[in-house]
Amino acid sequence: MATLLDVAVVQHPLVLQAQERFNAAGFDVESAKWGRFPTVVSETKVPNQNTQSLTRIEQPLWTGGRITAQIDISEANRLVARDQIREAQFNIMQQLSAAYFELLRMQARLVVADANVVEHSRLEELIGRRVSAEVSPAADRVQANARLQQAIAERIQIQRARDAARLALQQWSLAQVSAARTVRRIDFVRGRTGGVDDEEFVARVLAAAPQRQRLQHQLRVAQAQRDLAFSQGLPSVVAGYQYIWGGTLPTTIDRGTAYLGLQFQPGAGLSALSNREASSRREDAARQELAALERDLGQQTRTLLAEIDAATSQLGPARLLLKGSQEVVESYLRQYQVGRRNWVEVLNAQREKAQAAYSLADVESSRDQATVRLMIFAGEFGPGRFDAVQH
Repeated sequence: MATLLDVAVVQHPLVLQAQERFNAAGFDVESAKWGRFPTVVSETKVPNQNTQSLTRIEQPLWTGGRITAQIDISEANRLVARDQIREAQFNIMQQLSAAYFELLRMQARLVVADANVVEHSRLEELIGRRVSAEVSPAADRVQANARLQQAIAERIQIQRARDAARLALQQWSLAQVSAARTVRRIDFVRGRTGGVDDEEFVARVLAAAPQRQRLQHQLRVAQAQRDLAFSQGLPSVVAGYQYIWGGTLPTTIDRGTAYLGLQFQPGAGLSALSNREASSRREDAARQELAALERDLGQQTRTLLAEIDAATSQLGPARLLLKGSQEVVESYLRQYQVGRRNWVEVLNAQREKAQAAYSLADVESSRDQATVRLMIFAGEFGPGRFDAVQH
């Protein structure tokens, strides 16, 4: 899984798309910073067949915070774009790991299904010999064959589910995958002191979550937009120099003139005030979205911890159930041969044995998948830390 993730978190189209947005945001920052530099305006007029060209250079001295706000917006958007890269990697790791463990689960269930078909074939041969020897009724052979066909159909369904899981894994990993390797060990520590401290883990998840960091920077964008809306209602002070080319001018007017100007463009009507109110509401909305995400992340973390606890507590009983069901099949088969059990009880015991094996595979997969998902949430499993899961 580590090899697949190493490639996917770098080469997946979702990551490449986010990387390009980040690169574009970097140029937006450069563009905003150019606002501190002088601007050059050149225009040509033709008054009364007297062609004149005007060149004007203006250096902003004070803009009421407009340029600073535009730079803050672009820098915050660049941080948002950076967080989107990590968020894309986070989503890919979630999807790829889920597909990987689903493939592992289907592989384990297929092993059980193959063994179940083999065992039913053995039972059918056994009852066939007894029916041929007229020791058992023909109905027992019919029942055995029906159960065998049921086991074969079940195996086909599991094979299809395995193939679907493999295709999903190939889609997210960008690689051809024939089979998933069994996970031998997951280095997972529930709490820093080794105890059960759900709130401590929730805090770790909140600190590592790329979605939360993105929303925090989006809140910073909203705050900068509010500052920009406020500055748009203030005048600007510029220092400038203009020069008139060509044409004829009155002797009292110099072709070159330096000046200090006051510029004020509040917009149509009360649009500046409306923009300020809209920016304030967007800031409040961003703050509420961040609070909602924090609650959702906390709930997801507690749910995953509960899933891990539930699956861990079920492992022991599931293993004992499988062992017991195996012994029951052997016991019922011996008792059947001496007339103390009927054939249906033997077949039912074999079915319960297969169901117990399926259940064990499901519980193990559920525990491992929830554990790895929680580690991804907490930033303990990701680029540079994929060795936390050993195969």
